[in-house]
Amino acid sequence: MDAGDEVALLQALDAVPGHPAATVALAELYVAEGRGDEALAVLAKIPETAETRRVAAMARVEEAGGSVDGPLAEVEATLQALLPKVKGDDDARQQYVDLLELMGPDDPRTADYRKQLSRQLF
Repeated sequence: MDAGDEVALLQALDAVPGHPAATVALAELYVAEGRGDEALAVLAKIPETAETRRVAAMARVEEAGGSVDGPLAEVEATLQALLPKVKGDDDARQQYVDLLELMGPDDPRTADYRKQLSRQLF
């Protein structure tokens, strides 16, 4: 597992199915390779945690054609564009939540964007 490549991680999961660290590492590898659907399938095999939510958000954002490494202004523009759609569009709402997940709770803007989402939904 320390090697961190796909073969080693798959071997680790063969030895210990559902190993959380190996599963998350494999999913992150898949995301980095543009294999978001496979990452989500791997993550679905273990219980949800903060780490699995983060990697799943990365996978969904990448699959939607976004970037987790884009400029912050781009992320803010995307959030603002999605906000009017979140109430009636499940995909827009999921994308909005995924972006907030990637920003993380320590980002000072996250709380404000969560409040905006709440106001829009309720």
